[in-house]
Amino acid sequence: MKTIIIYNSQTGFTKRYAEWIAEKSGADCYELSEAKKKSMDNYDAIIYGGGHVQVE
Repeated sequence: MKTIIIYNSQTGFTKRYAEWIAEKSGADCYELSEAKKKSMDNYDAIIYGGGHVQVE
């Protein structure tokens, strides 16, 4: 199964975890702005990680 991990990170923590998961699983890993330029047609699974957003 071909997997892509897409992340959005403001402080770097989400990026670090996304890269660890990608390394252990063999998944491709891209920051959100870079992933938007890629086709998702070849992936069986898409994993997205992002930081907490506080809404008031």
